[in-house]
Amino acid sequence: MPSVLQINALSLLGIFAGLLIGLAGVACISRFAYPGLRQRHEEAKANGTKAAKPSTVLAMAKLVAFFVLPAMGLVIANVLSGTSSS
Repeated sequence: MPSVLQINALSLLGIFAGLLIGLAGVACISRFAYPGLRQRHEEAKANGTKAAKPSTVLAMAKLVAFFVLPAMGLVIANVLSGTSSS
């Protein structure tokens, strides 16, 4: 039986909480992980080896932060509030 997600105050709070957690994650990745990734990528280009592109890693982090975590916040808030129909 499909359940329907409902938009109420608690679900909006869940979406907002997921977005805030995602933004904090992107800020941490940009601040701490990105410089190391960038340096490793530049060294790999000079040596002819392979390393992950830092822009790809940051794009994936932004995808998770702006879409996945708010959606999870919506679902979790609906489950916790008991408004999802069975």
